[in-house]
Amino acid sequence: MPIYELVPIDPDDRSWKRSTYCGRVIIRARDEARARQIAKLAFDIAALPVSGENLPHCPWHYENMARCCRLEESRYAENGPEAILEPAEYDQEWKR
Repeated sequence: MPIYELVPIDPDDRSWKRSTYCGRVIIRARDEARARQIAKLAFDIAALPVSGENLPHCPWHYENMARCCRLEESRYAENGPEAILEPAEYDQEWKR
């Protein structure tokens, strides 16, 4: 399976309050859509609405919020199950 790198584009955007993590993520997944879904499953949290504002969406899913590209060269093996490889401590979070 390919290895993907996801990186927040503007970590100061208020939508990142919907994420427990806001840094570089390396994910092994079948495609970009699945890599984004895994990040969303791992990091999405509920957000309280602010008066007069729309509720933010989890930013990992959106191309204008997080860049996602396939890593052609990586220290991780492409053969293996879907996983959050970095930061590894979050790998179990998306499986719940």
